[in-house]
Amino acid sequence: CSPGELSICEKYNVNPSKIVFSGVCKTEEDVRRAYNLKVNTITLESKTHLEHLLKVVSTEEKHNQDVIIRLTSGNQFGMSADDVYECTEKIKNCPSLNLRGIHFFTGTQKKLNKITEEIAFIENFCDELKAKTGTEFNSIEYGPWIGYNYFTQEDESSNYSTLEEFASLIKNSKYSYVIELG
Repeated sequence: CSPGELSICEKYNVNPSKIVFSGVCKTEEDVRRAYNLKVNTITLESKTHLEHLLKVVSTEEKHNQDVIIRLTSGNQFGMSADDVYECTEKIKNCPSLNLRGIHFFTGTQKKLNKITEEIAFIENFCDELKAKTGTEFNSIEYGPWIGYNYFTQEDESSNYSTLEEFASLIKNSKYSYVIELG
């Protein structure tokens, strides 16, 4: 959820262990609020978000906090590979932070062959990141924007064929995937 959605979650007493706090416009106070709520995961979309989190961790009561780093796919969302490496090293030096995985959003609907290429890319990137930094993680949050017709009046089973094909691509992966549907 974003900062505004976090406020809604607070209002309705959503269990913080079910919250992934995301959003590109997070301030230090937003990060502090999420950290103190002990949300499940905080997504880092920029080096600034990590700096906010490191400052918060240094001034607040410590607890283990899962984070996910967002790698750009060449669009405006996420960090460069160099920034991801730099942030990973900083996270390693903060015992309260645990790198749970990498978030990789690629945008518009695409064919399965493009998704296959992206899966190979992100898994190779994660393998290299683990090898170069010694950091262990197993989660990839992937946003391929697989289409899903939410408003169909007919049988929705046709929506599942692409998901089933996608599932076959990651069936034997060493990584656990969380998928953003389009």
